[in-house]
Amino acid sequence: MKCILIVDDEETFLWSAAIGFQAYRRHFDVMTAENGRAALDILEKTPVDLVVTDLKMPEMDGMTLIGRIRDNLPYIPVIVLTAFSTPRLRKKLLSLGAPAVLDKPVSFDLLRRRIQEMLKKCPGRRLRGNVSLTDGLKLQEVEKRTCSLEVRCKDRGTGYFYFQDGRLCEAAVDNRTGNPAVREMIGWNRVRITVNDFPAMEFKPGITRSLDYFIGEAARPATDSDRV
Repeated sequence: MKCILIVDDEETFLWSAAIGFQAYRRHFDVMTAENGRAALDILEKTPVDLVVTDLKMPEMDGMTLIGRIRDNLPYIPVIVLTAFSTPRLRKKLLSLGAPAVLDKPVSFDLLRRRIQEMLKKCPGRRLRGNVSLTDGLKLQEVEKRTCSLEVRCKDRGTGYFYFQDGRLCEAAVDNRTGNPAVREMIGWNRVRITVNDFPAMEFKPGITRSLDYFIGEAARPATDSDRV
């Protein structure tokens, strides 16, 4: 049985979600929390398969919660609900590994569909063995995967590559996205790679070069003309 945790400070929304999802209790259970701190208490005690969270909440906001999940439970996918979506906010969420954003107010049917889509995907899996970052990226391209690669480097931090049908469409690390994020990460060594499948998302074009271009660029000295 799958377990969904919905985090929001609006009691009416939590109540209506819990009631609405009763019809699907044979497929997954629903737990609720009124803020990020209460959600962390649940995550410490209960296995959770997916988190749905608002961003603006007292005690601990959703952005902080997502960061904690990324650091401690990176295999748990997150759906973000927000009434204040902006390009800057979506860029920040990308850098935290949370590309699934739904605008509030959100219809119950849309939220249900997105939850079911994400639950059907395979859980995050670690690429084991002596797999380089470039090999891990090329593998997703060859297999035509729709997924994200979470890349952790002990000395450099954590970043993300996003693929749709095998095409590298976005990347994020720190406050960088797009081409600059790929260039920052493509040369990382001794990385830990986790692959997370997710439903196709609506990404605005962020990557303007092919994966082979970036791999080739990293293998030769950079010039000003390459920085496009």
